[in-house]
Amino acid sequence: MPQTSVIVPDKGIRAVRNSTGADLAAGVFVQLVPAGTEDPYQVRLPSAGGGKTLGVTMNIIKNGQIGDVQVEGRTRVLAGAGGIAAGADVASTTAGAAVTAATGNYVGGVCVRAAAAGDLGEVELPTATSGRIAP
Repeated sequence: MPQTSVIVPDKGIRAVRNSTGADLAAGVFVQLVPAGTEDPYQVRLPSAGGGKTLGVTMNIIKNGQIGDVQVEGRTRVLAGAGGIAAGADVASTTAGAAVTAATGNYVGGVCVRAAAAGDLGEVELPTATSGRIAP
């Protein structure tokens, strides 16, 4: 199997603080905490499946610590139930895993390398301002 790759454009990473009360795994979608606009951003796992996300954790981020979230480019992401297929729009579960986007979900990216549930796939993230809702 080919090695997964990460492509990070200039300014494609944000320093964030984990404010979840638990460690965040690598390769999961996160969203901003409401009113968490200070620097670094405060993040948590998505509060609703298919909700708007900031990006994907690049490594484990310990509770209360600062870590990196990739917000654009190609990244590795944990596939949720059912896995993800190449070419599919993906959304996030409340656990931060990537799943095929359903109608009305915020599209967190497009799968470019498929993965079975529990494995790492590759997703091309939208630019920070180009997210869209799945039709």
